[in-house]
Amino acid sequence: MKTKILALISVVFLFYSANSLNAQWIQCHNGFYGALIGGFESNGGNLRVSTQNAGIYLSTNEGYNWFQTNYGLTNLNVFALISNSNYVFAGTHSSGVYRSSNNGANWSSASSGISNLGINALAVYGSTVYCGSTNGLYTSTNNGTNWISAGGELASKPVMTILFSGSNMLVGTNGFGFYFNGTQSNSGLTDLNVSCLAVSGSGIFAGTFNGLFYSGNNGASWTAVNSGITNPNITSLLAYNNKIFTSTYSDGIYYSTDTGISWIPCSDGITNMSITNLHLRGTNIFCGTAGAGVFRSIDEGASWTEFNEGIISQNVYAFTTYNSKLFAGTSGKNIFVTTNSGLNWNVTGYGVANPNIMSLMNNESYLFAGTWGGIYRSSNGGDNWSSVNSGLTYHDVRGLAFVNRNSVIYNFAGTNGGIFRSTNNGSNWSVIQYAQYVWDFTIKDSNIFAGTLYGIYHSPDFGSNWSLAIQNLSNVDVRTMASNSIYVFAGTNGAGVFRSPDYGANWYQVSSGMGNRAVSDLLCIGDTIIAATFYYGVYLSTNNGTNWQTRNNGLLNLNMRSLYLSNGYVFAGSYGGGIFRIPLNYIINGIPEMVQNIPHEFLLFGNYPNPFNPVTQIKYYVAGSSHVNLEIYDVLGNRVTVLVSGIKDAGMHAAEWNAANYSSGIYFCRLKSSSFTKTIRMVLMK
Repeated sequence: MKTKILALISVVFLFYSANSLNAQWIQCHNGFYGALIGGFESNGGNLRVSTQNAGIYLSTNEGYNWFQTNYGLTNLNVFALISNSNYVFAGTHSSGVYRSSNNGANWSSASSGISNLGINALAVYGSTVYCGSTNGLYTSTNNGTNWISAGGELASKPVMTILFSGSNMLVGTNGFGFYFNGTQSNSGLTDLNVSCLAVSGSGIFAGTFNGLFYSGNNGASWTAVNSGITNPNITSLLAYNNKIFTSTYSDGIYYSTDTGISWIPCSDGITNMSITNLHLRGTNIFCGTAGAGVFRSIDEGASWTEFNEGIISQNVYAFTTYNSKLFAGTSGKNIFVTTNSGLNWNVTGYGVANPNIMSLMNNESYLFAGTWGGIYRSSNGGDNWSSVNSGLTYHDVRGLAFVNRNSVIYNFAGTNGGIFRSTNNGSNWSVIQYAQYVWDFTIKDSNIFAGTLYGIYHSPDFGSNWSLAIQNLSNVDVRTMASNSIYVFAGTNGAGVFRSPDYGANWYQVSSGMGNRAVSDLLCIGDTIIAATFYYGVYLSTNNGTNWQTRNNGLLNLNMRSLYLSNGYVFAGSYGGGIFRIPLNYIINGIPEMVQNIPHEFLLFGNYPNPFNPVTQIKYYVAGSSHVNLEIYDVLGNRVTVLVSGIKDAGMHAAEWNAANYSSGIYFCRLKSSSFTKTIRMVLMK
């Protein structure tokens, strides 16, 4: 092991040279945890969860910490997990089945014979692996090397869930009901969309989109059992210790001790009532949510505790600031807030009943949040929120904006049905223009521009009158708007960026270097324009959009949704990867400013090169003289080496790891001090 300790006197120069070549985005991780959970899998000391958009996470300590294990997994939207004695299997949204023979360190495709690659369910019985796809049931007797159709009645049915009870195979389908050993059996089953199954004693429970059903005769007949469940859109079932647990998509978790005759709610501690999955591990019950990640109960559901350390898979749609606070709106876990430029985050949003935050705004008097369920307002800096939907007839709120003219604050809300305006800080709203999906606004002088599903609406008089832009943008899906002192900019879904020099009278495409990328957000800083795109990361223009170049170094997720400038940092919200930040001067110049802008916090930079063979360098920054540990772990959570352990002076440091004696795969480097912990992923490829 070779360790280089850089003298404090040379910190400034190293900081310049290292970052001029490797200026990069850093993921904001401390406290910013959560995900939409697809499924669970337990195997010995390993617990896994699959997520939407962030792949698979592994815990080797009962969920206290999680590590991402996606090497070789090309589709990170994973619905199902299962394992046998040889492999771990993962079913993806549209890329079929993957398998791993080394506990998830590496994945490879294993879908030969499956004609439709949308995988909903996996199961193992004996030496056979079962796969439920959107066009039928498949089986494999060679660990997924080849698959064949199960034939019979299930040959082309969309399979949602597979469960074995002894030697009996129970299958739930989408639209065709329940099958017992391959034979359809739906008498009394009034909803044929069977999403989950459980066996309790001699009975079978079936969860559907519209309620729970019970059968005491192997599915020959069914009876509805929903008493006490407010919204019976059933997502999961679990039988344990003479209780049956069920989860719903918007109403949390319930349990029954009387074969489903009555149900008792048991969601205390869960912050998102849209539950996707239940999983029993020993005597502990885990639940997955649609955005808030993983929770665990050690008392049979009486109370739940969040267990998300390391799971970063949030969809981040919006930012705003209030005094020294930066707020981030997510899909599924409400609003996060930081008071130190993203180093640490906490969940806020008390009173916001809908956790899917699509837009945020500070109108200099109040904070506003636009959600799938309307608008919420805070008068105390985001600590408490209340609904303000009077007059708002469409509640899917995607864009918010305001303008203060002659002491009147005009507030605008873009919804799935039109543009609404309020002149009393949201207490009342009135529709001023009908339009389908109003995504975003920008305001230039007295002109308001609204990007919609079918083009741009323009008002020259604070929203009293509107016209639809026709020239070059007719029926174009305009997802984001921005403006500076010269131009108005429009980011489109599939046609790049347009700009107008004359208040929207004429629009010209300015996408050289970007092409027809789908643009999700735009940020104007003088004549510097930053664009977030779907699937292709971040683009930068320093000449008002005439030319573009990528700025993706350090981004672990290129599917971006939002941009914001705060306290000298550009923040980028991603779809499935949380938040990334970079100093503004880095993204523009790639070179830091002078000494006063050297960071005042601990930083762990990505190793370089990555992937590597066999040597890689790891840079880290120490804010003040501290005892630090820099350690390497394998994918199972075992510490394989310690690179640094001791007192380090303030400044930039670097360490090298020579992995010549280690096998190829995923490793994790962790920097830890008394006040800071961060982990990065490294890939050794020999």
